[in-house]
This record gives sequence, C-alpha cells and structure tokens, in this order.
Amino acid sequence: MWVLGALALLALGALGWWAAQRPPAIVIPPRQYPPNNAYDAYKQIAQGVSDLFESDARLREIESRLFRGGSAPVSQAERRYFLQKMQPFLEAYRRHTEQPCVAVYEYDMNWLFSEMAQFRRLAGVESLMIGDALAAGREDEALLRLQALLRFSEQIRTEGTLIHYMVGVTVSEMGLEPLRERLPQLQSPKTLEAVVALARDAEQRHTPVRAALTQEYYLGLATHRDIASGNIKLQDLHRWGFNDLNALSPEALLLQSGIGAFFVVKPSLREYQHYYDSCSRSLRNPLGNASLCPQTQSDF
Repeated sequence: MWVLGALALLALGALGWWAAQRPPAIVIPPRQYPPNNAYDAYKQIAQGVSDLFESDARLREIESRLFRGGSAPVSQAERRYFLQKMQPFLEAYRRHTEQPCVAVYEYDMNWLFSEMAQFRRLAGVESLMIGDALAAGREDEALLRLQALLRFSEQIRTEGTLIHYMVGVTVSEMGLEPLRERLPQLQSPKTLEAVVALARDAEQRHTPVRAALTQEYYLGLATHRDIASGNIKLQDLHRWGFNDLNALSPEALLLQSGIGAFFVVKPSLREYQHYYDSCSRSLRNPLGNASLCPQTQSDF
C-alpha cells in the first residue's frame, strides 16, 4: 500500500512540476485594418516597382550609377529614361497619402517584408525629383513632393514593427536631404513659411518609436507562443541568427534534441517581458534614464 502511496505522491509531484514549467497563456491582440487601407495600395505599388526593375536591366544599371556611383556618369538621356519609368509609381503613391494606413503583416517570424526595399527605392527617386525642383527654383513643387513623402514615411510605420519604423525614418531623411542642402539659399518668406508649415504637419503625424516597440513585442510574444505550441522548433532558430551556442554545450544539445522548448519558453518569456517593460518605461521617460534598455543579463 505504501508503494502505491509513494507512486501517487511522485506522480502528483511530477504533475505539479510539469504545470509549473508550462508557459502562461500568451494573448496577442489580432491585427485590425481600416477600410480603404493605403498600405494595401503601397504594397501593390512596391510589387510593380520590383517587377519593373526585375525586367529592365538598363534601369538597374542606371540606378546603380545614380545612387551608388560608378565608372561612368549618368547622361541626361539616361536620367530622363530612369525618371520617366518611375514617374507612374511616384504619382500612384501620392494619391494615397491622405488615406488611413496601417502596416499589413502577421505576427510571424517567417513574414517577409519585401515591400521595404521598394519603399526606399521610391524615396530615393522622389528625393532626386525634390532636388531637381529646388535647383530649378520650383520650391512649391519641391515642398509638395516632400510633404507627400513625409506623410508616406509616417503611414508605412503606423502600427508597424521596428523594421517599419526604421524604414520610415530612412524615407523621411532621404526626402529632407535636398531641402537641408538648399535651405540656406531659400529667401522667399512664402517659401520659408511653407517649410515651417511642413514641419508642423510632420510633427502632428509623427509615429512614436514606443508604438513600434509594442508591435515588436507582440512579434516576440508570437514567437514564444509558436515555440510552445511546436509550430517553431528550437533547432530552427538559427535561421534568425540564434546560432552562437557551442555545438558541444549542454544547451546546444538540448536545443538540437527537439525537447528543449518545454524547459526554456517560460523563463525566456519572463525575461522577454521584463526587457520590454524596461524599454517601455525608458521610452515614456527617456530623460530620466541613463540607458534605454538593459544591455546584459546582469541588468535584468
């Protein structure tokens, strides 16, 4: 009888230990999109740009010399060819800068943000057009183009991850660069007032980085959830850069065995949530913190 009792106690202990290791329920709010979401149109435009460059070797070669330098300067004829090819896409994106916009993606580490490269490409071409307009004394045209690009840069990072945020910042910087270079030569009060109005408009539409941090947090939560459910295997994490474990270490052997998730998800999730909370507090009060986020294990 005592053997049965001991076995029962052992089973209860094992059950209690197993329950203690299970990660808590991970709840992530579903992504929601507004009607007539501009991001859908932007993704279609990005795909069109990608298809164009994929099919036009001359365009790729001119682009390389325009933006990355090359052995031969770009001729006026080549420049016209390049801008004429891109003009329809510039006109297309500007038609959507007043629409509601929420970045379209899923909380999935396998999600590909292929449109990001094309957004940068569009911004580079628009920056050329802004510079040309300023050089020719067409300040009104330049500022209208810049206004559209700045609005676009905010739209593509709305409810986006840190990738969206960083690309949005890059897009806005590319548009602002020719204005910064030309600003000392701008003398017209009307033009300078328009620049101030442009800055105010951009400030009102600004997306704070803490909003991107929240979306990045949800993406990480989804990864923990998928590991816990078996949709992602621990041994697959090297695809995202988690490949620094010594192949002979106990941690690496546990990871490669396929049974490590049970042991690592709960403590990893706890540290991940603590890290997010620390970063979030710092972003709410950046002047009161020496560093934005903990950097090492000892900082937790």
